Amino acid sequence: MLKKVFLVLSVFLLASCTLKTNLGSYLNSKAETEIRSSSVNVYGASEIFSYQTQFLGQVESDFCQNEKLGKLPPKSKLQRTLKVKAQKMGGNGIVYNQCKAFQYYNGCEKYLRCEGSVYSVTM
Repeated sequence: MLKKVFLVLSVFLLASCTLKTNLGSYLNSKAETEIRSSSVNVYGASEIFSYQTQFLGQVESDFCQNEKLGKLPPKSKLQRTLKVKAQKMGGNGIVYNQCKAFQYYNGCEKYLRCEGSVYSVTM
């Protein structure tokens, strides 16, 4: 009986360590994305020029759907990725330029691409 309890506890501990390790890296990545994206403000194309800015460059994010019946992610998911990239470039402002969806593009059944302009905005 004691051997069975020990075996069950050992399996449980091994499984929980694996789960914790995988879950931990996922949560760290998710937290980093949220923190980075929250430090970047979104501006309109004409609004950005009412502030003192420095243009830092362009960012882009894309998604390739290989399954015919699959769904594209919402634009907001790709835009969050753009904000993270903007923050990594040193920007605190972004103007979303465009998001376009294509079918049968670059070997993808469905393809979504979003672009943005990154700025350092002085308040």
